[in-house]
Amino acid sequence: ITSIGERTFAGCQTFTSITIPDSVTSIGHSAFEYCDNLTDITIPEDVTEIKNSTFKNCASLTKVNFHDNITKIGANAFSGTSITELKLPKYLSSIEQYAFADSEIENISFGESLTSIGKNAFYGCQLTELTLPDNVQYIEDYAFGYCDQLSSVILSKNLKKIGNSAFRGTAIKDI
Repeated sequence: ITSIGERTFAGCQTFTSITIPDSVTSIGHSAFEYCDNLTDITIPEDVTEIKNSTFKNCASLTKVNFHDNITKIGANAFSGTSITELKLPKYLSSIEQYAFADSEIENISFGESLTSIGKNAFYGCQLTELTLPDNVQYIEDYAFGYCDQLSSVILSKNLKKIGNSAFRGTAIKDI
């Protein structure tokens, strides 16, 4: 098997853990969305993109094992999950809109290749502090909006744009 199609397992309530074969190179959008009992997932090495809504609203999802080859995380890919700790891939360059919105993320470790963070990407997360790598150039509107525990931010030295309300509703004391 090399590909998992769009919405293939969407809404399946019996999964708790999935081991996707290493032969898989593509996972379709919404492939696992609304799998409420899924708790952890390992993404195969040859998958380079997490497409839109792939794990959206997998409410019990707490652990994702990424490989460094992933370069893009699509819109809503992990929104509405219970992930608390997040170590993002080394070569990840783009996090699209709402990618992790309304999840339980408390801590993030970014890879050095990240250049853009989309609209509402981490909206409503439980972050308390944030250090962005120096390659980040764009933080779009509401990217960290209403992360009401966020009190400390270290911005990228190469930042070109901070969008409207990017940090609205936070508790930032230090930048």
